Amino acid sequence: MDYIARLKRLKEERGLTNAEIAELSQIPLSTVKRIFSGGDDRHSDDHHSFHAITAITVALGGSLDDIAGIKSPEERMQSPQIENVISNYADLLKGKDDLLAEKDARLAEKNASIDSLRAQRDKERKEKHWLAWFFAGFVSVVLAVLFYDMLNGHMGYIRY
Repeated sequence: MDYIARLKRLKEERGLTNAEIAELSQIPLSTVKRIFSGGDDRHSDDHHSFHAITAITVALGGSLDDIAGIKSPEERMQSPQIENVISNYADLLKGKDDLLAEKDARLAEKNASIDSLRAQRDKERKEKHWLAWFFAGFVSVVLAVLFYDMLNGHMGYIRY
């Protein structure tokens, strides 16, 4: 719907004549008639002055947004396209939540694997420590026996 059709709709809603509109808007009657008739080849819709259209719109009690076809935020929020966008956004959020849940599950598996590897490492360290302590104890006992044997020359393997 172009702006002339919107002006005609406002004119019909208000029940005003071209003469009444000309008087209220202070636009010459010939200009008002030409605008509502759609103009002629010499005066196409594109040549109507912004001032004249504005004055007629105000005289009819309309707004330039209505004449230009600009929707209010409330009307835009009620359009099917917005509902589709909102629905798609909700689907994206659900998909995001699913991906996050999947990521959390993989992270929990990795953490369990890391904990298992740490426990295995700690067990191996304890085994190595036990072996090291056993070896150190064995060497200490052998050295103690050899030292005792050296100090007591009348008995043992080393005699002098």
